[in-house]
Amino acid sequence: MIINWIKEETQKNVKLTLLFRKSRDGLTDQSYVSKVYEKGPTLNVIKTNFDKVIVAFTMVPWKQISGYAYAQDNQAFIGYVEQNFKAKAKQSGNNICHQSDRLVRFAGGKQGDLSILNEKSNSYFNLGTYFHLPPGYSHNQQKTYEDLIGSKKAEISIKDLDCYLVEFY
Repeated sequence: MIINWIKEETQKNVKLTLLFRKSRDGLTDQSYVSKVYEKGPTLNVIKTNFDKVIVAFTMVPWKQISGYAYAQDNQAFIGYVEQNFKAKAKQSGNNICHQSDRLVRFAGGKQGDLSILNEKSNSYFNLGTYFHLPPGYSHNQQKTYEDLIGSKKAEISIKDLDCYLVEFY
């Protein structure tokens, strides 16, 4: 299903190569940045501490910067595996954010749909801000958080995280 989502966006065959695994590498700034940044398109597979699985794909390589900078990726998506729903950006424009205090951020402004921080901080899923939600769900609603990430609020811990380099052939 997830590979098909990427194929739909890119119209190419896909090969995934594991770059990072939280259970193996630890979720530190240094471990994630050294293994993932500047490598190419990526797919992050996130398992919340409530056992919900969310995926986040971008063609834009992550880069380390001071402060923050936005990028546009019309092929980016956030996927809700349990709901079998691929969430595209609501409008064209900036939807990927390189930010010095976030490892991964799918956002087009101050509020982001998905922000992955290191082990010392919880991550945030402010779902439905810049990316669509599955039908029947609304932004900033407790039911949305409970069903999609398993939490009653946007701030959660990440149980596991795998990041894959996405190569095309």
